[in-house]
Amino acid sequence: FEEAESAELERIGIEPEELDFSGGSGSIVLVGGDFDLENIRYKLDDEGYDESRYRDVEIWEKEGWWGKKCVALLGDKIIIGSESSVKDAIRVMKGEKPSFYERNSEMASIMDRLPSGFMVAIMPDGGEYKGLEFMGSSIQKINARRLKIQSIFMFDDRYSAKNAEDDIIEDFEGKEELRDVEVSVQDRYVTVTGTFKIEDFENIRGYWW
Repeated sequence: FEEAESAELERIGIEPEELDFSGGSGSIVLVGGDFDLENIRYKLDDEGYDESRYRDVEIWEKEGWWGKKCVALLGDKIIIGSESSVKDAIRVMKGEKPSFYERNSEMASIMDRLPSGFMVAIMPDGGEYKGLEFMGSSIQKINARRLKIQSIFMFDDRYSAKNAEDDIIEDFEGKEELRDVEVSVQDRYVTVTGTFKIEDFENIRGYWW
């Protein structure tokens, strides 16, 4: 997430220490943890959100300049995004609609290769490397001082992946916060891992979110 999105979580009463995981794709953010729902309801009301329900799920909505912002409260999970994306996510969770994982085999292939982490993001290419189609990153906690990031880049073919290897190595090894950088290429996928200090989290996150 960008810094503004982190600030938005805190503005609606979601504290960083409550989070077990968070992830985002497109116009939606999903967070999980042990939340103080009463405090979140209070904050949402204070921020001008109106309480409603959708498919028996408690949702809070607020008009924004680009359309409705929506927050769905599902106990230990909270969905945040545009009205349509949040309602789509609810239908997926209730089994009424196939997930993006089920509908997009290429994105699913990235997700299958990524380890679980407290922060995971999948996104289409940003044009940084020729032939890049999708990329995903997962951040895991190693110990009280260090975190690990693993990123997977999926290219249109094995030749594009191999051609991009040196540029990816240079980019990752050029991040002064990263240590223990390792890069491997398998078919059309380039996998990169590295470790960094927890206090460098915001800088590292800014490279890929």
